[in-house]
Amino acid sequence: QPSAAPTAEPSAAPAPTVAAASATPAGPTPTLDLPTQAPTITAIPAVAPFPLEAGWWDDAVCYEIFVRSFYDSNGDGIGDLNGLIQKLDYINDGKPATQSDLGATCLWLMPIMPSNTYHGYAVTDFYDVNPQFGTKDDFKRLIDEAHKRGVRVLIDMVLNHTSSEHPWFKEALTGPGAPHRDWYLWSHDEPPTQGWHKSPVRDEYYYSAFDGGLPDLNYRNPEVTAEAQKISAFWLNDMGADGFRMDAAKHLIENGAVIADTLETNAWLREYRTFLEKTAPGAFTIGENFGASSIGLASYYPDQLDMYFEFNIGQKLIQAVNLGDASQYSGAVHVATEDLPFQRWAPFLTNHDQNRAMSVLGDKPDRARLAAIAYLTLPGLPFVYYGEEIGMLGTKPDEQLRTPMQWSAEPGAGFSSAAPWEAPQPNFAATNVAAQDADPASLLNL
Repeated sequence: QPSAAPTAEPSAAPAPTVAAASATPAGPTPTLDLPTQAPTITAIPAVAPFPLEAGWWDDAVCYEIFVRSFYDSNGDGIGDLNGLIQKLDYINDGKPATQSDLGATCLWLMPIMPSNTYHGYAVTDFYDVNPQFGTKDDFKRLIDEAHKRGVRVLIDMVLNHTSSEHPWFKEALTGPGAPHRDWYLWSHDEPPTQGWHKSPVRDEYYYSAFDGGLPDLNYRNPEVTAEAQKISAFWLNDMGADGFRMDAAKHLIENGAVIADTLETNAWLREYRTFLEKTAPGAFTIGENFGASSIGLASYYPDQLDMYFEFNIGQKLIQAVNLGDASQYSGAVHVATEDLPFQRWAPFLTNHDQNRAMSVLGDKPDRARLAAIAYLTLPGLPFVYYGEEIGMLGTKPDEQLRTPMQWSAEPGAGFSSAAPWEAPQPNFAATNVAAQDADPASLLNL
């Protein structure tokens, strides 16, 4: 998929079960080619949550980075891990007495694994680093340098689906009996619902919650769950990551007409949490559940992932600042503080799937200051999208939400000595880190 990030809400309708499909009056009845073994998901009793009453997250700020767009160290027009290492002192120089850095103590790196897409959410190899970004040794050096500065590193973990170019899926396409066939969801007949895509090689269909390039994995197959756990252990224990942002967490297991927030997904996440606690104690997880209200998020506590993003508060805050009416925002904060465990939700303004905050705020720095003060002082772990601190602009299509970081007024916004993979925003000559760093009244110096 050339532009849409799969972390947006899927337009696809559900993957039907046999029972659900037979009750559908219109269209042919799909025959699902699913494994015959019983699902591995069992009812695991609720257990105590990770001990989050006190810890680094209490006074931390996390900084979201699209590595491709942050800083290019080798002049190929693409940001990379070594470029990020070179800019770590901008994020946190490790010196508490200085005020020249952002002071963030946590990084969230958008996908860094090999992918056939620019955004990286279509993974082709779960055990390597995208060669455009560097090597596994570069990643380990990033971890070391970040830790020296007291900064933890979270990576995007995309377990709901793979790329259609992943070797597993290419093998599965060849038909029943193929390796990894039962790692995906298949139908012999064309289902009467959306979300099913015609196989390019056989007369059958496969399911994807997002688009045809992102086939869903089948977590009713115990082999898939075991592989997801193996992947997670590799990045935590072998590569040194401190935790994961779990992409599309609510879509892991569909159930007939219900494509999100199923009891099976809750059970899978509970089992996953138990695995992490035994395999990598202290690993931190935060889930994406786009569109969920605080009440909806409550079903994911207390014993699944550590935290979840609170989308509703950011949207209501921007609305409040634009309209001068905080009633809906204050109501959203009240609901979150009442319904969700203290310090176990993450406020933010916008992320890589949404129009940038400054654009939605009408390019008005005073509004951006007010919004920043409001959400950075809420309970929980706040997340800042790279460039938000200088008021970078960007509206859809998605590439325009992820343009190169604006470091200076130099050609290419100081991002690269070559032509950037995507042109910087037109206002980079006036809106950049160097200019705002020199201005005590700037948004950066708030």
